[in-house]
Amino acid sequence: MAANLSYIREIQEPPGQDDDLLVSQRLVTACCYDFIATTQEQQRKLRLDSTVQLTAAIISADRPRAFSPLTSTWGDGAETEPPYARRPHRIQPAHTALSPAAANDEGRSSADELCTDLMSQFGV
Repeated sequence: MAANLSYIREIQEPPGQDDDLLVSQRLVTACCYDFIATTQEQQRKLRLDSTVQLTAAIISADRPRAFSPLTSTWGDGAETEPPYARRPHRIQPAHTALSPAAANDEGRSSADELCTDLMSQFGV
């Protein structure tokens, strides 16, 4: 499962060659929840009986570039780039495990874990 985190925003033009790639915290959260939900449905459909190891990563398609987070102070307001945030060129993948008997609460906690592990690399 893949999601393009760089162009699904209000910005009309793709970022330039030297621009930071903006990473929306809301979009990362939504992608992590969708990833877990899709995996849970796949587990149920295939009747899997073992735990699935999940890996989430944020990468640049062309070359290593600085990533810059977009966050919202109040959760549903406008997203801005925090001045204190780190701008890493590479983000370490986040891992979690999902049991086939996982309830929705376990799925939510796995999605939160993935999102937190990814976004904490920005210092937010």
